[in-house]
Amino acid sequence: MNGKRYLLDTNAVIQLLAGNPSLRKMVQDADFLAISVISKLEFLSYPDLTEDEKSAFH
Repeated sequence: MNGKRYLLDTNAVIQLLAGNPSLRKMVQDADFLAISVISKLEFLSYPDLTEDEKSAFH
């Protein structure tokens, strides 16, 4: 397999949505991005998650 392929964990998703510039650059240059079902559940089950954050995630 060639190209830049990344599996983001929950912390990476949080940092990406927070606007981390280095992570944002990495994601923009990626050929493929994925998150695990576990990371998705962890992120979406956070009790203080706003509707804007949920929308940005989806």
